[in-house]
Amino acid sequence: PEFPGSMTYPSLNATATICGLLFGVGLSISGMISPYKVFSFLKLNAAWDPSLAFVMGGALLVCFPLWVPLTRKLGHPKCDAAFHGPSKTKLDWRVVLGPIPFGIGWALAGVCPAPGIASIPLFNFGMWIWMAACIAGLWVFGKTEPFLPKA
Repeated sequence: PEFPGSMTYPSLNATATICGLLFGVGLSISGMISPYKVFSFLKLNAAWDPSLAFVMGGALLVCFPLWVPLTRKLGHPKCDAAFHGPSKTKLDWRVVLGPIPFGIGWALAGVCPAPGIASIPLFNFGMWIWMAACIAGLWVFGKTEPFLPKA
């Protein structure tokens, strides 16, 4: 099938793969796939490592100045009819409570999902355990979500 833009599924998949590889390489080069980098950032003591903040800041320095001019020039992304921003204007319980288990997991494991996925090819057994736990958490949510209040 054809997308409203100009991309077909194979070209969309190729674009997504290239973007994912670029992101993964950036995480690897910056050392952000290491849980110790995250732990060192979260420790607010003499061993504090601010490099995570510099990586995030560097990404924002590239993204923010380019976002508005590119979205105006392109009009829409190549794989969709429009750029999509947030549609909700009010906070709901999912936005407020969802970050709590995410943050607890991140603090306990020192792994955010993107660096965790990017580090899987390193065959670190701990990352495979982490990935299994993430999948289990998604499964549990999928089973319990129909019983939760609607947002």
